Amino acid sequence: MNAEIVVRLTSTFPSNQAASPALDEPIEQLLKDLPTDLTSQYGLYLYRTELQRANSQLEAEQANFSTLWTEHQGLIAKAAPPGVLVSKKEAITSSQRTIGELKNQVRLIEQTIGAIHFHRKLHGLPELRALQELSVSVQTR
Repeated sequence: MNAEIVVRLTSTFPSNQAASPALDEPIEQLLKDLPTDLTSQYGLYLYRTELQRANSQLEAEQANFSTLWTEHQGLIAKAAPPGVLVSKKEAITSSQRTIGELKNQVRLIEQTIGAIHFHRKLHGLPELRALQELSVSVQTR
């Protein structure tokens, strides 16, 4: 059985040594680059998703801060009791801290995405910055 397999493979794929390296070299390079390519694509997907989440949280917290600030200004105009003002001021400070942390998180994620793009370029992989995510809907009957 082994001999038959060898004969059939040999007859199907002639051993032309001159043509073989030219065909094998690009495939070998693709296979060598495949783990880096797939890993970086998956990393970009994960970090882009995380960036979207962080930006959404940042927008929500900025809206919360705006509401707190407006309420605080209203309390000052109404000469609200000091305890209420202190409580609102603490909420504003907490919101500012959260905004700062989220901005820092967004900056770090953007730096990581940039590093992945640089890593891809360094390894001769195609540029992925201009790619748009696609969504496809399938209808079944």
